[in-house]
Amino acid sequence: MAKRLVRARAVDQDLFRHADRIRIERPATARRFLIAVEAAYRRLQQMPEIGAPRPSTRRGMEGARIWPVPRFPVFLILYRVLDDAVETFRRPHPAKVDAA
Repeated sequence: MAKRLVRARAVDQDLFRHADRIRIERPATARRFLIAVEAAYRRLQQMPEIGAPRPSTRRGMEGARIWPVPRFPVFLILYRVLDDAVETFRRPHPAKVDAA
């Protein structure tokens, strides 16, 4: 059974910003990118352990996994597997973490 997907707002904002940058020169590629991301999310819901573990000592990053968007491997989905869900989240920027 598929797990529900919990999408962090910041992740979606990053996703759409990235698509907007692509759209400037390649509108069809931007559409394919968004479709590929949605397909990757569905796959993660079905097979949440598919992503590679992403060990981290940072608070909030426990249990993180990473999965590249198929055909767009520079865009990585960072997520964790919960009992009943797959939760996406944004990797904290090192400079912001150190400043806190």
